[in-house]
Amino acid sequence: MKKIVGLFFLMGTFMFSQSKVQIGGGLGLGFGDQTTIEIAPNVAYRILPNVDVGVEANYTYNKDDNFKQNAYGGGVFARPYFGNFFGYGSYKINQVNTDIDLIGGGTREDDRTVDELWLGGGYRTNLGGVTMYAGAMYDVLHNDDSLYSSGFRPYVGVGIGL
Repeated sequence: MKKIVGLFFLMGTFMFSQSKVQIGGGLGLGFGDQTTIEIAPNVAYRILPNVDVGVEANYTYNKDDNFKQNAYGGGVFARPYFGNFFGYGSYKINQVNTDIDLIGGGTREDDRTVDELWLGGGYRTNLGGVTMYAGAMYDVLHNDDSLYSSGFRPYVGVGIGL
């Protein structure tokens, strides 16, 4: 299990909307004993007045003193709205490539596939054409092979309509 002390995680999300199609994404940065950089673009389509569905891609880089990890993947998501509240569900598949430094020298490579099922929600508010929102999500498939040390992830975001 990965040990992370003093991890600072910032998840910024941006979204530009035009008609029923939204293009957005996220950026994650983590610092401490481990460095994490995450890029996650997405495209959503409003299928109902209060429901968006879409596809997303992601790339995550993790590094500490003993390992380096690159993970990439994609998935689908749904985001229903209930007034200013929203729900969130996402299924992702990631290919994870890890190089582990061995005691006494050398490196061991570990390649695996990791499934994620994120469920959560939050609150949004509009401020003159800018939508701000905050929420939390949990990976119900989280285990020792997961990309993150915790299955829980808070996030904040800003949406700007075009």
